[in-house]
Amino acid sequence: MVDENIKTPEMTVSEIMISPVITLTPKMKLWQVAELFVAKKISGAPLVDESGKMISIIGQGSLLKLLAKHGTESNIARCMSELTPIDKMITLRKDALFKTAYLIFLKHGIHRIPILDGTGKVVGLLSRSSVFKMIVEAHHGKKIPAA
Repeated sequence: MVDENIKTPEMTVSEIMISPVITLTPKMKLWQVAELFVAKKISGAPLVDESGKMISIIGQGSLLKLLAKHGTESNIARCMSELTPIDKMITLRKDALFKTAYLIFLKHGIHRIPILDGTGKVVGLLSRSSVFKMIVEAHHGKKIPAA
């Protein structure tokens, strides 16, 4: 259950989601994905098509597996069959309640939840670290500046 000391009953994911979102494209090489993760200090990112519609998501764990199997010079398109398709993923809309997202994190043990609009385009990302940041900010009663 969500800690009652955290004032979140009506808070929506749009209030704490990361936006704009760093995204990946099928043309990217696997080494470029690794470089992006390091440069931007992120642990995963949505994979989108040319129109911005989400196809899948790649996290550090799945990237390590893809690198081991396909090598650094392979592009994501070559690995598509090994990625979780969008219809098998948990996503939310930006008007979903924070409590819903929190319970999804607890139940499914996932690291991030893509936030999509009505057309399937990525408009935000809710990560476990953004939830932790919100909890710390609520405790201290002030925003934490970005690093």
